[in-house]
Amino acid sequence: MIRRFRGACSKAGAGGYLTKGCAAEELLRAIRVVADGRRYLAQHVAEQLALSALDGHGGGSPFETLTARELEVAMMLAQGREMREIAQVMNLSAKTVATYKYRLFDKLHIDNTVALAHLAGQHGLIDRPLTAP
Repeated sequence: MIRRFRGACSKAGAGGYLTKGCAAEELLRAIRVVADGRRYLAQHVAEQLALSALDGHGGGSPFETLTARELEVAMMLAQGREMREIAQVMNLSAKTVATYKYRLFDKLHIDNTVALAHLAGQHGLIDRPLTAP
C-alpha cells in the first residue's frame, strides 16, 4: 500500500504529503525536504500506512483502486471542496470532475462525500475530526 500510495501521490505531482492540521514547523521541514529533491510524508500518515502493512492489511485499502486523478479529486472532496472549485483547481470541466467523483464513489462503494471523508479518515488520508467530550 505504501508503494501504491506514494506512486499515486507522485503521479499527481506531489513531492510530499501533509495533513491539513500540521504544525507550521512540519510544513517548513516538508518544504525543505522536497526542495532538496527528496520526498516527504507526514509522520501520522506514514505510521498509519506502515501499521496497515504490518497488520497484513497493506492490500486492504479501497483507495488503492483509484487512479491518481481520482485520488486527487477524492482528497479535495473529503476536505469539503465543491466540485466547481475542484474543476478550477485541476483545470478541468465540472462535468469531468463529476465523472471522476462518480467513478471513485463506485470503486469505494460509497454514495456521498460524508462517507468519503469518513473512509479517508479511517485510512489515515485526512485528519479525523475531533470528537465531542
